[in-house]
Amino acid sequence: MEVWNMAGARAESALNATALILSLGAVVCALCVCVLSMLLASQQLRLALMSRGRERARKSFFSAVTAGSGVWATHFLAMLGCVGVMGVKFDLTLTVVSAVFVVLALAAAWRVELRAPRQSLSPVSGLLMTVAVGGMHFVGLLAGQGAISCVPSPQRGVAALVVGFVGFYLGVIMFRRRKGATRLLSTLPWVLGVLGLHFTALSSPSLSAMEMMRDAPPSKDAVSLIYMVGVGTFLFLLLAFWSGVREYRRKRDIADEHARAHEFAEATVEGLLIVDEGRIVDANSAFRRLAGWSKSTAGQLADSFPDLTLDNALVASGERDRSYETNLVGEGNRRIPVEVFVRSVTWRGKRRTVLAVLDLRARKAAEERVRSVSSQDLLTGLANRGALVARLRDFLLTAREKGACVILLLADVDRFKAINEAQGYAVGDAVLRQVGRALDRAAPPSALVARVSGDEFAVACVAPPDEAAAEEVVASIARALRDEFAAAREGMPITSTCIGYAIVNGVDWTSESAMLHHAAIALLQAKMSGKGSIKAYDNNFDLTLQKRAKMEGELRLALERRELFLEYQPILESATKKVTGYEALVRWMHPIRGRVPPDEFIGVAEEYGLIGDLGRWVIDTACAEAASWGNDMNISVNVSPIQFQTSDIESVIGRALRQTRLRASRLNIEITESTFLQQGEENIEILRRVHAAGVGIVMDDFGTGYSSLSYLRRFPFDKVKIDRSFIRDMLTNNQAAAIVDAVLSLGRGLGVDIVAEGIETHEQFDYLAERACSLMQGYYIGRPAPKVLKAFEMAL
Repeated sequence: MEVWNMAGARAESALNATALILSLGAVVCALCVCVLSMLLASQQLRLALMSRGRERARKSFFSAVTAGSGVWATHFLAMLGCVGVMGVKFDLTLTVVSAVFVVLALAAAWRVELRAPRQSLSPVSGLLMTVAVGGMHFVGLLAGQGAISCVPSPQRGVAALVVGFVGFYLGVIMFRRRKGATRLLSTLPWVLGVLGLHFTALSSPSLSAMEMMRDAPPSKDAVSLIYMVGVGTFLFLLLAFWSGVREYRRKRDIADEHARAHEFAEATVEGLLIVDEGRIVDANSAFRRLAGWSKSTAGQLADSFPDLTLDNALVASGERDRSYETNLVGEGNRRIPVEVFVRSVTWRGKRRTVLAVLDLRARKAAEERVRSVSSQDLLTGLANRGALVARLRDFLLTAREKGACVILLLADVDRFKAINEAQGYAVGDAVLRQVGRALDRAAPPSALVARVSGDEFAVACVAPPDEAAAEEVVASIARALRDEFAAAREGMPITSTCIGYAIVNGVDWTSESAMLHHAAIALLQAKMSGKGSIKAYDNNFDLTLQKRAKMEGELRLALERRELFLEYQPILESATKKVTGYEALVRWMHPIRGRVPPDEFIGVAEEYGLIGDLGRWVIDTACAEAASWGNDMNISVNVSPIQFQTSDIESVIGRALRQTRLRASRLNIEITESTFLQQGEENIEILRRVHAAGVGIVMDDFGTGYSSLSYLRRFPFDKVKIDRSFIRDMLTNNQAAAIVDAVLSLGRGLGVDIVAEGIETHEQFDYLAERACSLMQGYYIGRPAPKVLKAFEMAL
């Protein structure tokens, strides 16, 4: 019997030892599960903090599930270790409620935490965690069969909650204040909070009551503690495994993404920088080559970009789609012009500033070449018009400050077009370079010499306020040009230049455009004066040109507004004393100035290219008027030499005759000798075709040109008009009378009717009638009138 008692004692001792080992193992497992669950939950919560929208909510809830399952498993493993028995039963419904409660309460705590500012001291998240873990703990205790006696005293329960809150609140503060992976340190106080709350609440009476629960009759849905431990541990391990797999995949994806980003960054030609609070944390190879850095070189942003610091709003804000030109300080302190594009991105879990750095050296060099080309004449190497205008503005400012003068001289090569046409463009270019060199040598050292157009050059400089000294500068430049052309080498054409200049003193302030205008007017006057002329700016000449330009605009409007009209002057046949025709004379009734003399606006129309439209209107109107007379009287129309160049005079005449149905024999066109001076042969051919169509051709102002007789021989004119200057002087000047007699005799010899125009007295009429002048015209015969009938009556 004693032997059996000894054996039983040994067995009981062995069982007690085994139970102790199992209890210690359960407690260690509870500690491991708690640490692992909080570590995983903290990591998932950190990832949720870096996410947005639904992804944040999903990660936050998964963190709550992980933490809740871990706390739940920890609770039952700890109870198993403390009770040391497997047979304690638990109510299934309350057990499930405790698990759901802890997950939902922790989800609420995480939701609040994710919205809390980094420096916040709010305890709401800590309180919710205390409610979650404490609620789960006490509901878990109530789930035990007969568990009322397991609930700790109020004092111990409050103490447990306070211990838990301290740990949870400290963890929350650490999670907010830390950055990156260091936030995982919040796991430690959270674990202490869970374990402190659990073991403080598990009082000795509670454990004794739980041991007595082994013999209590279980309810039909009661579950053994071992099952609770197994389910909780399995659920936690499953979540831990899933979390581990997700974390592995996430890091693998991040690593792949970083690798692709790195490969892409290395493949770009632009330099790329990652900047964190003014410190360069990474750079690609392109930037390192640009800055001359080694692979290990890094530094502060301000060291490489002195003008681009964090105080700069562009970099501080990371504003998108903006660029900033600055200098990069590279190896050897060399400054490299760069353009920096700034973006704000998330890099390795943090918001960083990314700088794309583009090397601008090639672009700056190209821009410099463009600027050089844009301000320089490629043929001569001198400045161009744009550079002249800019420099002239500076000269005027300097002269105003110092009380000096500004000289602007324009020189134009005479006969340059003829040189190009006769000797080729290569010779023309050589002449331009020759003029440019001569001006550059003759100009004062501070002057700017420019080529402003094809064969036009300019010299601008500041000169002393003495006008005589300024005039001497112009004279010296003119002499240098003459000497240059006089000493021209063999093969170079001998030519000259017209020079126009303007001088403005500092008191008479003007703009650069006004001064260019003055010099251009002076050059125009010089060219009108003949080759090699030199003219200073003349305000009266300028006003005349402005008046003519104004008249050109008014004449265009006059054509549109029908302010022009025709007057008709009769032409009398001396033998029969009858009117045989009329000359159509254009008139202009200006709405403000009244009648404008033809000699004022005809020249303007020729100069500004309006003579074609004006001449077409005169021919059309005269033909229409003559067609309405109902008789065979002729109509004479003056045709300008310019009309042969600017309009198809042959088609204009033909169209007018067809539209008005006027017989061609009733129309005479009067031309001057100037018609033959340019494109003489072409104009003669046009006149031959017009004459062949039946239109009469009249030589007007005969005797005033250089080769009138040769034209009479080359073209069969129908009539010849003696110029009015000879008619006016023939009774008082023997030479004029002799010329009139010679022309009348010449007309009889050639069989051409002679028209004497400008007859104003009875004596002039009798003189010409005695000498058998065929036709007469003038105020004595009849003044020009708007209607043919009135002119006819005056003739009678």
